[in-house]
Amino acid sequence: MFALLDHHSDEAWAQLAKLGTRVAVLHSVYDVVMNRSGELPPDVARGMKLRHDCGSQYRSGHFQGSLAWVGIEDRQNFVGAPQGNAVACRASGPPDDT
Repeated sequence: MFALLDHHSDEAWAQLAKLGTRVAVLHSVYDVVMNRSGELPPDVARGMKLRHDCGSQYRSGHFQGSLAWVGIEDRQNFVGAPQGNAVACRASGPPDDT
């Protein structure tokens, strides 16, 4: 699961993927940008920051280039920093018992 959280508005987006590839991650990122702006031209997301772990999908040249193209600043978490997962778990809320 990839979770994207807006720390200013408390909005959250999540996507489930069979494989955690750079393409699956970018699909989530592009969905958020499209939700906000309605399009994907260069620099449309200037001012946004993406914080992530050290996974290879986030460090790939394709992923890094795609972030730069839409104007998102890359912010890598420190190794062993659980804050990102904790925020994602809080944003997802309690499990649905239905």
